Amino acid sequence: MARYKHHDYGQSKPIPVHFDRQVLPGTFEYTLSYLIEHECDLSWFEARYRNDDGGAPAYDPAILLKIILFAYSRGITSSRAIARACEENVVFMALSADSRPHFTTIAAFIASMGEGAAQLFCDVLRVCDEQGLSERERRTLETLEGKLAKVRTWLAEGEDKLGRSGRPVNSNLTDNDSAKMASSHGVIQGYLGVTVVDSAHQTIVHAQAFGEAQEHALLRPMLEGVREQLPGRRGADVLREASVSADRGVSHQRERVLAGR
Repeated sequence: MARYKHHDYGQSKPIPVHFDRQVLPGTFEYTLSYLIEHECDLSWFEARYRNDDGGAPAYDPAILLKIILFAYSRGITSSRAIARACEENVVFMALSADSRPHFTTIAAFIASMGEGAAQLFCDVLRVCDEQGLSERERRTLETLEGKLAKVRTWLAEGEDKLGRSGRPVNSNLTDNDSAKMASSHGVIQGYLGVTVVDSAHQTIVHAQAFGEAQEHALLRPMLEGVREQLPGRRGADVLREASVSADRGVSHQRERVLAGR
């Protein structure tokens, strides 16, 4: 018969929890707590309370803001779930100093924040700007604006790149003669280099770069290039008596490549 380690649900184990040691520097909750305590102006909350001389004490707005914003960062938006987290999660306990506000208190606080939320947001942005955290976003915006201006200029002054069929194909703002093509490094913007080689001596007799991704339509222009590079004797066509072979990229054309045909 199988044997298992002994366990007893009836036993107890006291675990001391120091709330001020649960929120560790370098964590989001520590930063959130610090900003609310030291950088955000919460004085606008004072006008909401009229319990200086009587009535029950209110929850500290800083406490409610900490647990609500921390809950939102974790994807918790229900006031009931936030209240339950303050009873079950040690980080929520630490942020709230184990004050355990009721879910109705949390819901009412959220619903009544109004313009205060906008002021709080502005305070956080101010701190981010002071720390230089918004520089990257500013540079990104400037870069995007520059690219947008370049696109607008090209649309106003540039010409469409036409394919073999005479219809417009994908254009490129930097080099409109180039084309998108697959490579071992992914899709790149570039040119397709094609060469013609003399089979007898392995000499390159013509080479040309094309801004096209496929070789299908390049056999004829390459042969025309050979004719221009190697004029035959006494004006004869150098390809008249030649045999031409090509790889599979252009072989499906089935065009007659010998001169005079």
